[in-house]
Amino acid sequence: MIKKNTTIALIIFTLITPILNIQIVNADDGKNHYSLISGVITSITKNSEDHLESLEIVDNKGNIIKLNVSSENINTEYGLENITGERWVSNQKESPKKAYQILLDHQERLIPITVTIRDEIALKIVEKEKRNLDTNLTYLAVVFALAWLSFFGYIYIIERRHKILESKIKTNLNE
Repeated sequence: MIKKNTTIALIIFTLITPILNIQIVNADDGKNHYSLISGVITSITKNSEDHLESLEIVDNKGNIIKLNVSSENINTEYGLENITGERWVSNQKESPKKAYQILLDHQERLIPITVTIRDEIALKIVEKEKRNLDTNLTYLAVVFALAWLSFFGYIYIIERRHKILESKIKTNLNE
């Protein structure tokens, strides 16, 4: 009985430990390390031709992150909506002026964005995800832990019923 309780406690601890260690959500294609940052644009830098060069965003923890945009080998991609809700999808090479205008509108209206970054270069800039990825992963881990707990609880109940039936059969055979 003590071994079973110890085993169950160890399994519960093993399942709950990853929940407590969730800190950063990373997207990884297996080769490169990307990070997702969500926040509001605090400033935008443009060049003399009104082409977007960089932007700064503040995340929900108050950190200000400066990000550069690129139109070279790593081309910054956009998936943003304007004030009427029309989706605009493009990249830095094709529409640097329009990117500046739309992001300036997002800054003025304090619209949150999500940016996929690598080495301080914005790879993708999109409307902020409406869901909190950390919270969703936590719920998933909790549900997973509860499912396993339920499974082991069910096995424990079946085992006890099996022992009760076994003892009843033995007493009936001895009579």
